[in-house]
Amino acid sequence: PDAPPAPGAQAEIQVTRDQAIAIARRHFAIPAGLGEPNVGISQEADRAYWTLRWETDDKQPDQIYIHVSIDAVTGWVTGYSYWTTGLQPQALSLSYTREEARELAEDWFGKLVPAEVREAVRFTDAPMAVSYFSDPTYRFNWERVAQGYPVADEGISIAIDARNGDLVDYSLNWRHGRTFTVPGALLARAEVDAALRPYLGMTLQYSYFTEPGTDEG
Repeated sequence: PDAPPAPGAQAEIQVTRDQAIAIARRHFAIPAGLGEPNVGISQEADRAYWTLRWETDDKQPDQIYIHVSIDAVTGWVTGYSYWTTGLQPQALSLSYTREEARELAEDWFGKLVPAEVREAVRFTDAPMAVSYFSDPTYRFNWERVAQGYPVADEGISIAIDARNGDLVDYSLNWRHGRTFTVPGALLARAEVDAALRPYLGMTLQYSYFTEPGTDEG
């Protein structure tokens, strides 16, 4: 990529606080009872973004958290997450297949991802069908591509709740104004595989557990 911006430089903010809130409300259903969001702004050399947080009072029996980030230069939605304690059905009670969830994710992709970004990403299918580490979700990823090669740590991620089909997480990581130069010579995929294979393998690890307060176990 190009050289980083000069030290001390800051991106020029083009989107106001109120405009950022309006963008968030236009894209997402924010319950009226949550009122106005807590708002912050982060400004760096090559980007700036608003962070908006809607949260229920912690005295409420069911908690709702909605976090949205808006690019303060372009007005793009760069992040969204939704979490609630109110919906707690059995983890295995899935109402959507992965194919159905992908259709919903692609619909959100069309609504949230700017046109100029869509032309520079490609879908990457994840090997895991569904995650059960917290709420059961299907996650779909698109990676940024430059001249046919993936750009590290840049792209789009969308997560759909497998029980109700709701969008629960969205992120767009994108550095503006970057250009890339492909090296004159690149290793072929087979050469890379051959170089890594000697380091691949399996190990057996033992863990020793003891009774609390003793060395026995």
